[in-house]
Amino acid sequence: MVMDESTREKLTKVFGIIEKRKVTFGKVLVGLAFSRNDKNELRVCFGLMNFLGKGEAPPEEVTYDYGEFVLAKKSVEVQDALNLISSIFGTYLALF
Repeated sequence: MVMDESTREKLTKVFGIIEKRKVTFGKVLVGLAFSRNDKNELRVCFGLMNFLGKGEAPPEEVTYDYGEFVLAKKSVEVQDALNLISSIFGTYLALF
């Protein structure tokens, strides 16, 4: 993925805010929707992340497989969520 400068600046700002507030977060709820391509590979078509407060109980992890469409919900550590975001955008935002 090619990232323009405006997007890079916004992501850097968001990462910085998350880094500053990291101690206030507990887990991160990651929800992803996948579709299967012609080679039967799963491709992310939608995703969201909800940073939960400390002490906030994460919901149960679930996966719903509808064949060509899969929905998954899982809780992860804050740093794992940041790593996932970085991997999606194909770049490492050096903030840490």
